[in-house]
Amino acid sequence: MRYLLLLAVLLTIIAAITLSSPTRYNLIFSHNLHSIQLKINCDDCHVKITGSMFGVDNNLPSMELCAECHDVQTETGCIYCHPYPGEARIYPRITKYHPSFNHKAHIHNDVGCDICHSEIAKQTQVSAAELPSMADCFFCHVNWDCEKCHLKGENLLPASHESDWKRIHGGEARLRQEDCRLCHSDEYCQECHQGDNLGRKTHPLNWKYNHGVYLTSQEEECFICHEDNSYCVDCHTQMNRKPRSHRAGWLENHGESASYNMESCLSCHDDAAGTPVCQDCH
Repeated sequence: MRYLLLLAVLLTIIAAITLSSPTRYNLIFSHNLHSIQLKINCDDCHVKITGSMFGVDNNLPSMELCAECHDVQTETGCIYCHPYPGEARIYPRITKYHPSFNHKAHIHNDVGCDICHSEIAKQTQVSAAELPSMADCFFCHVNWDCEKCHLKGENLLPASHESDWKRIHGGEARLRQEDCRLCHSDEYCQECHQGDNLGRKTHPLNWKYNHGVYLTSQEEECFICHEDNSYCVDCHTQMNRKPRSHRAGWLENHGESASYNMESCLSCHDDAAGTPVCQDCH
């Protein structure tokens, strides 16, 4: 009996958490119910959206609009949306999105709501605003100037680019290259990481002579910038730098080495798009 009582208390707590979790604003609402199950169009509730030309416009539906379908005048009607009617709060309007964003232009170009707000129709609870990220925008807007969306003088520095970002950005770039490329091209990186820049840390001053040692254990890091081994082959060919094994008599004896270490050969002699290099002679 004691365990059953504890179980009942636990279930009550879980139910209370489940009920209250979407109500950070003391509000119950399901986009899934309205949009998918009842097939209500977005602009039936967001009536101002088709004429909205600024990202800070208040396009949220008012309670008066909800009253067109729902009984909001009685306490019984209130609890459908407000679990605690006495503590009801207004869902905060969006004030920090890009001011120059134009819903009207997107709708005019037949961009559906779900293209930018891809997950909103699935939500069964009230949560933070489901807004597109800059990466989402880049699916359509490729190679746009920053000023197309961002205001002049706006601080475009991401929150991560603070404090000692200059020191730690290499590790972050290795993990999230695509995020970096939203703003920075490979040429941007090379302005600091090549040439006669004496302060560079990725390639120290003696790199030309000992980079081969690092390559054996950090090949993946090399390929972050040097995307294939053609870069290595071109440089070694121009400077006539060959492996130590490629000394006098190599031409006559290379077959034996290739028979037990072909991978080593292919690290330089490989053209995936063309004829195997061995066939040039054999």
